[in-house]
Amino acid sequence: MFWYTGYRARQHIVSQLYRGQMAKWLLTVFGFALIFITVQPLSAPALFIGFMVMQISHSWMLWHIR
Repeated sequence: MFWYTGYRARQHIVSQLYRGQMAKWLLTVFGFALIFITVQPLSAPALFIGFMVMQISHSWMLWHIR
């Protein structure tokens, strides 16, 4: 959530946005690594299903935080 508003808070807002995007990328990389490690032999459906689960969980977390 953005607790700061207005022109003076722009640096804080942008840094929080970048922080959130970095966390999302780390979660995505971790999720793909988990799929590559645990699913043997690797299959395309498992990869796509894992990606969809990560996207749905991210959307659910954003909805829950609001």
